[in-house]
Amino acid sequence: MTEKKNSAPRVYAAMCGVMKELGAGIAKGNRNQQQGYNFRGIDDVYNALSGPLSRNGLVMLPRVTERTCEERKTQRGGALYNVVVRVEFELVCAEDGSSVSITTYGEAMDTADKATNKAMAAAYKYASFMAFCIPTEGDNDADSSTPEATIPKSSHRRGPHPVRPEAIGMKVKREPVEKSPNDLARERLAPALALCKELGYQGGDAWTAICDMFPFHEIGPTPERASDILDEHMPKLLEALQSEVELRKGGAS
Repeated sequence: MTEKKNSAPRVYAAMCGVMKELGAGIAKGNRNQQQGYNFRGIDDVYNALSGPLSRNGLVMLPRVTERTCEERKTQRGGALYNVVVRVEFELVCAEDGSSVSITTYGEAMDTADKATNKAMAAAYKYASFMAFCIPTEGDNDADSSTPEATIPKSSHRRGPHPVRPEAIGMKVKREPVEKSPNDLARERLAPALALCKELGYQGGDAWTAICDMFPFHEIGPTPERASDILDEHMPKLLEALQSEVELRKGGAS
């Protein structure tokens, strides 16, 4: 009698192994002091998954397939960036190379350059919760509350809401998302923002510091957004900020 060999991809057994080790769940060990609620951070998820993934020979590889960014305003009039990413995670078994993909979305807001990082972290957290059925030790049911609906001014629509092709089984090839002028401007301003951070300014305060320290009157009116600062402005801007850094260091010595 010939014994039948189990030819099922090993990735599913590895996932089950991870699920067994995560039976205790992940508690909400962090506190948002500003809005007064508890949450489980991305570090909590990494710490909980690192051991079980490695012991079961499973790797989790992310790939961002979509990204959208909307610029909004804070209550103080500063820039606030709302980023949504669509991330595909490939779970690969080290034993036989078999794999399975899962896709989820992440959304986050930030006043500087961290919105994308936060959105990717959110996508990773909830992809992990759903893929491995991780108990979360809390009430996360969508039916537990009914928030009041609001519509941003920039999002008014007429007619029915469009249906995403993926929702009805259609496969769509999407081209890579081009960077917006504000994305390019933030990359150009990265050295200036680093100096602002050294001076203790972050987010909207950093932009205020840039406008206060740089003599824009020499080149035109004070810019309203990061994309108004051109490449030829950068040397003077960096010189002004660097002088302020050196001045403060000299005063502290």
